[in-house]
Amino acid sequence: DPVRVAVPTILGISELKDDVVREAKKTVKRKLRVGDPFDEDVFENTKESLARVLGDRGFAFVQVTSAANVDLVSRKATATFQVTPGPEVKFGKVVIAGLGSLPEGPVREVIALHVEQGARYSTLVLDNLQQALLDMGVFSTVDIVPRIKEGPPADGLVDVDIRFEPSKLHAVRAGVGIEFDSLRADVHGLLGWEHRNFFGRFRTFTIETRPGLVLYPLRVNNIVGPTHYLPENKLKLEL
Repeated sequence: DPVRVAVPTILGISELKDDVVREAKKTVKRKLRVGDPFDEDVFENTKESLARVLGDRGFAFVQVTSAANVDLVSRKATATFQVTPGPEVKFGKVVIAGLGSLPEGPVREVIALHVEQGARYSTLVLDNLQQALLDMGVFSTVDIVPRIKEGPPADGLVDVDIRFEPSKLHAVRAGVGIEFDSLRADVHGLLGWEHRNFFGRFRTFTIETRPGLVLYPLRVNNIVGPTHYLPENKLKLEL
């Protein structure tokens, strides 16, 4: 018979705010469901999730240790999590690097929408900020590193370093293709150019031309030899 999960225990959170305690207990209960077969991977994942709960709520220096006591007679495993939350901290200044010739203003605007100096520290906020910066479409990588290796700061403010790796701002596309359906048959080319920082502030400008030759009246429901070759061109400009 499998060893099954008994009611887990969380130590070290009794003095925290009610919302933090409530979310910590909910997370452990959701991950380690009483009566389920005990699974090492789930057990380790629960430990990481518990640390994440506190990290999302201001405890950047949280440490969680865990142990599982297995009773071979009752075939139950009791998990114990010891939480050392550390001090509750807030966001300090945000230092950015790696922009090169790109404008800093639009980047700072996106940062300001997510991270405010003096606001409660949160790893979830930093994850959302990273995705928002990548969504700007001009960076291949965005590394966000909070300064926590040096230990808890005396002023309770954790500074954040952000390093950017810009992607190529210019792109040229070229190709050929065919279209064959119930409306038409054609052969065409494609030539396009894109600029991702057009006149600054990460404006994207695209110009695309598609010259082609329509094979009239050939189409899927009219298989005949073409009698006319009709030149055409489609031009698209987008800002």
